[in-house]
Amino acid sequence: MIPQPTPSATPAPQTVGANLSEPMRAPLPITATYLERILVPSGSDLTVRAQGPSGPPVQASIQTSSTPPYEISVPVRVDAAAYPMTVTATLTSTIGHVLSGSVTLAEKLAGAVEIVMRTRAQ
Repeated sequence: MIPQPTPSATPAPQTVGANLSEPMRAPLPITATYLERILVPSGSDLTVRAQGPSGPPVQASIQTSSTPPYEISVPVRVDAAAYPMTVTATLTSTIGHVLSGSVTLAEKLAGAVEIVMRTRAQ
């Protein structure tokens, strides 16, 4: 009897944008922070949303586990048609604070996008 190969439990990695009808994407690193003197507890929700002039917005979320700055990335298109792009960060604290901030990018940056969030007026 010939031994059969054992199937891998981990699927093979796929290249995002490998489908020719889908634009290539790459992670856009984001550093989000705030300057206000408040304590945002661990376990709060940070959501980052990126919206270009065409196509649907993309977003990513994490739960905080430390103090700022928070690091997160979101997969964005790499072509020039993705710009200008508005990137918005919203931090919803477990005790009710909501902070947000945004930047508009004219083109892809070489490093991380820095967003400073402020308390949202209620």
